[in-house]
This record gives sequence, structure tokens and C-alpha cells, in this order.
Amino acid sequence: MEKIPRFTREVIQTLREDINRALVPVKEKYGLDILTVESVLYSDETFTAKVSGDVSGDPEGVLQEIDARFFAMRHGLPEDILSREFSINGDVFQVMRIEPRNFKYPVIARCKRDGKTYKFSVEQVRNYELRAKNYE
Repeated sequence: MEKIPRFTREVIQTLREDINRALVPVKEKYGLDILTVESVLYSDETFTAKVSGDVSGDPEGVLQEIDARFFAMRHGLPEDILSREFSINGDVFQVMRIEPRNFKYPVIARCKRDGKTYKFSVEQVRNYELRAKNYE
């Protein structure tokens, strides 16, 4: 095993991928829909990672889906916006949630390449082709 001399963007990305792979058995063991590393803050010597999970069939998730459908209909987006992906400059983003109270950037999506979460305006999402989620 190689010792890490310091944390860099590349090292953090590799660690994020390794941690996400290690979380798969835990996700499956407890029947979670989502269990993943979200944001990572780091310096040369330390890092902190936020791990996020979601259970299937939870009432809050159902309410978020209803809110997202209503939001999508009001703004001319597909009703199943939460199960969609879109591409910007070669990067694929998966819509994770809608924050209707955030008027400027209500669409929250995760980049498939780097695993980071980004905020988008309705206009930005409308300008890019939304496609059905690619189940792998």
C-alpha cells in the first residue's frame, strides 16, 4: 500500500472513489437507496468527507418527489426530473433534488465524473438535453 505524502485534488478523487466502492456492501446490507461521499474538504495534511444516505420509501423522500414534480411542471421541466441526467461540456450530471426555495439555483445535481454536487438554474437545465437515468 502506497503512503499518501499529501492530499491533492487527484488523491482526494481516488479516495472518494475507493470510499464509495467500500460503502456499496453497507448500502446493500441496510437496503439504502443512496449511500455516498458527497462533499470533501481538504488541506495538505487532513480531509473531511460528508457521507450521505437515503432509505427507500421514506416519507420525506416521497414529499420531495411530489414537490419536485410540481416544481418541474411549473417550470417546463419533465415531471420525473429526479430520475434524469444531463450533460454539460462533456460532464454528466444526475439530478439529486430540487430546492424550490432557492429561486436562483433550485436544481441540485451530482457530477458523475468527480462526485461533487452542483447547483443549477432552471434555465441552465432547460438548455441541456435531459435524458432518462442510465441504470448501470
